[in-house]
This record gives sequence, C-alpha cells and structure tokens, in this order.
Amino acid sequence: MKESDRKSVAAEADRRERGRVPTAEPATLTPTCSETAVTVANTSQGGLFAVLEGSLEFEICLKGDPEPRLVQLVRSQSLPGGKLGIGFKFVEPDEPGGTS
Repeated sequence: MKESDRKSVAAEADRRERGRVPTAEPATLTPTCSETAVTVANTSQGGLFAVLEGSLEFEICLKGDPEPRLVQLVRSQSLPGGKLGIGFKFVEPDEPGGTS
C-alpha cells in the first residue's frame, strides 16, 4: 500500500460525526451506579477480560456547566507513561441506554 493510500485510510477512520475541540481542563467523573454485573470471559496471571450487558455510565462536571452531564464510556486506550485514555459520548437520560 502506498503512503498516500495509508493516509487516506487513516483520515477516513478518524472522521467523526461532530468535530473535536482540544481542551485541557480538570473535571470530576462520578459513576452513576455502585455495582455493574459482568461475565468474566477469560483470565490470566496478569488480569482478566470481562463482558458487561449494557454500558458504563458516569456523570461528569465540566468547568462552566451548571449541571453535571450524563456520559457513556465508549473507548479506553493505554497511553505512554502508565496513563489511560477514556472516551465518552454524551447521552440524555431519556435516550436508550441513558438512566431515567
């Protein structure tokens, strides 16, 4: 595959329904439930992989917002330096998957 083809594929994969705005501000993330049922799919000496029915939802308080917003975890990624990147989508309480 040519380099220009690789860039085209990467650009296509990175297209989003809505654009992103770079931000670096502290926020507070709070789980909306205290327990989540999962099925452990496999284990190893170093950890395990679990599957859950449904989604993991949180409330997030962003600077300048008068009320917390409901978000749903949609992605996680290991980052250099032992950090973890997590992606959320905003949901409304009356949407499927949103708590009512």
